[in-house]
Amino acid sequence: IGLIPEGARDIRIEEVAEAGNYLALRSNDPEKYFLNGGWTIQWNGEYKAAGTVFTYERTGQLENLSSPGPTMEPVWIQ
Repeated sequence: IGLIPEGARDIRIEEVAEAGNYLALRSNDPEKYFLNGGWTIQWNGEYKAAGTVFTYERTGQLENLSSPGPTMEPVWIQ
């Protein structure tokens, strides 16, 4: 979906319509997922990624991700 750059702050990603899949966070390494990758789906909670903490919330089929930042490396949203 997109790239969160290194140094990003006040991050908020909000689904506004059902997509039929799950948001995932990964590093520049395409095999290193922080959240919902490699056929694993996580529950609501806080997840460490790129030197900060992301809060993941899933209500029904809609998902939200937020983080105060700053990110210490780029993070890909998939």
